[in-house]
Amino acid sequence: YIVFNCAIKSAGNISMQSLSVSSCKLFLIC
Repeated sequence: YIVFNCAIKSAGNISMQSLSVSSCKLFLIC
């Protein structure tokens, strides 16, 4: 669920897409 939310947010902020993806990865590992 969190991963999907992150993906949606990333799409909205293309500029911070890289950062969002990194955050998603961290969350996934957790």
